[in-house]
Amino acid sequence: MEHIEDTVPPAILVLSQSAFITAKKIRDYLPHSVIYSHAGCVPENNNEYCAFPEFIQQQYKAGRPVIALCATGIVIRSLAPLLNNKLVEPPVIVVAKDGSCVIPLLGAARGANRLAEKLARALGCQAAVTTSGELRFGINLLCPPDGLELSNRHDGKTFVAALLNGATVRIEGEHPWLANARLPLSDTAAHVIRILPGGEAPSAKANELIYRQLFPIRKGRVSIIGLGPGPKQFRTVSAERVLKDADDILGYDFYINLAGPFARNQTIHKSSNREELARAHHALALAAQGRHAALVSSGDPGIYAMAAAVFEAWEHTDEAWADNIDMVIEPGVSAAFAAAARFGAPLGHDFTVISLSDNLKSWEIIEKRLRLASKADMVLALYNPVSKTRTEQIDKVVGILRQERLPNAIIALAHDIARQDEMLKITTLEQLQIQDITSRTVLLVGSSKTRIFRKNGRNWIYTPRSYRES
Repeated sequence: MEHIEDTVPPAILVLSQSAFITAKKIRDYLPHSVIYSHAGCVPENNNEYCAFPEFIQQQYKAGRPVIALCATGIVIRSLAPLLNNKLVEPPVIVVAKDGSCVIPLLGAARGANRLAEKLARALGCQAAVTTSGELRFGINLLCPPDGLELSNRHDGKTFVAALLNGATVRIEGEHPWLANARLPLSDTAAHVIRILPGGEAPSAKANELIYRQLFPIRKGRVSIIGLGPGPKQFRTVSAERVLKDADDILGYDFYINLAGPFARNQTIHKSSNREELARAHHALALAAQGRHAALVSSGDPGIYAMAAAVFEAWEHTDEAWADNIDMVIEPGVSAAFAAAARFGAPLGHDFTVISLSDNLKSWEIIEKRLRLASKADMVLALYNPVSKTRTEQIDKVVGILRQERLPNAIIALAHDIARQDEMLKITTLEQLQIQDITSRTVLLVGSSKTRIFRKNGRNWIYTPRSYRES
């Protein structure tokens, strides 16, 4: 079943300038939609109508999805004379003019609830879904997803009513759409949901809903997202869109909390910070069911984060479904870049990023790389300096730096960048205090060319672009 909002451009109706601001946000999310404003109320909008009741009735009769930014009463009074068949009416959704609430009024059988959930995610609010079957069972049996067609729609209302009144149901066939539903299942149920391959569907028997699979189950997707330092303003637009669109959100609970809030219909999977591979396999398994799984990481997902774990799991997955998954990496602001921006431009020339954690590589490798990078006179960005179980290595790291760098080498410490407990400190290698370094500190170690100066009442650091001798 095609989503009507994907094939018919929704009409967004506004009655005021303030509502137009929210309408533009909706249009950004549904770029093929069209905003119509009441004549004279929005000078910059060229699509106007004169009388709201007549105009919304025209859109409704044409079978066009309507998103009205106004009071529900206006819409109800305007459309009441036309209401007669819930199975064919297009989606009609009311949105508060400030974007604080989304209410699907009509058209649940043609995707109104689904469209309302999308709009709520885009606006950062909740959709007030009131459809009894969907609230009880977590699924709208009258509105199947893409590729699935309900052959006997006229039987749907009676079927759902029976389930709401206590009847049980059994399922013949499989489809991911039904996997997470809260249907009252029973192997001996008189009511039956049948999933059939494409082709002509047989006549439905009593107490039966028949769905034809028009084309293969939608391809699943794994999106790996970089949240940057955490606050929303540091995320990319594409990462923010994935967080709104994904069916499932997976991640370490600290990062999940940074990424929220989430919509009511999204499933959240929190896990320990040390369960990266298990989390990656879980995301792949969800995608194999045709779902969109989003894995969240802080910083950039490809730098000491979840992307490598997912690719490791994906490479070694032999199941047939492994070739039928879309993989998308959404980059983020890495800790080194966020820290550098706080101090000026310390990464203005060549630099090296090294993780000081020996959980996944030996200390010998860390020491070798640290010494060679120090000898090469590049700026160093050092991640994961300490942890609860790694308290002694940082002494060795500072010792190596003091052997390979001059005592006046500039050191910048950035802790919890862009978060509530952010702390920044500039010092020198000679004066560096190890107790200032925590598990969430990024160390930037300047090269011999890195400079410090004072402007606007504070110190700034930069590494010149040119290494030519003056």
